[in-house]
Amino acid sequence: MSAKIIQLSPETSTPSELQTYINAAWSFAYALLWHEQAFNKDEINRAKQHINCYFEFATDKKTAFIAFCERVVLANRFIQAEQSRYVPLPSIWLNRHYEHGFAGTKSWLQRIQIKRQEIPNYLQHISVVAEQYRQYVLNSSVKSFTACRKKLTELKAYGLLQYFYNAIIHLHYINN
Repeated sequence: MSAKIIQLSPETSTPSELQTYINAAWSFAYALLWHEQAFNKDEINRAKQHINCYFEFATDKKTAFIAFCERVVLANRFIQAEQSRYVPLPSIWLNRHYEHGFAGTKSWLQRIQIKRQEIPNYLQHISVVAEQYRQYVLNSSVKSFTACRKKLTELKAYGLLQYFYNAIIHLHYINN
């Protein structure tokens, strides 16, 4: 009997890597949008199911993860800009059919990507935190932690650095 070898492309995610992305995306969103709130397991599971759907539709999980984090940062900035703004429950906000939630941030990121074609480093710090957080999630080490800290400090993106810290704390120490 001969075995057939299937070459996996870099974009292919294993089930455990996909679960890592889902948990890390949840931790990032939680840390930036709901850090002062506690949710029961059912609410968290529903939120993670919506995140799973997001990744299921993505052809490139790495790019999807980075875009997810960037969109969460943009949502955080939108909410912080005015005191009367708030984020509904994660199971609502992350639902792809709820146009005033995560789904609505797609056009925001698209506008930034268009602007980046004209101005290459436009809002670079948002991409940096997303990419560095991904690196840390896949290789949780002092080296990856320090690399992110260094890059965000060089960009003087101290607020995003704090979000990075908060996401890591949530990822490792707060019950998911």
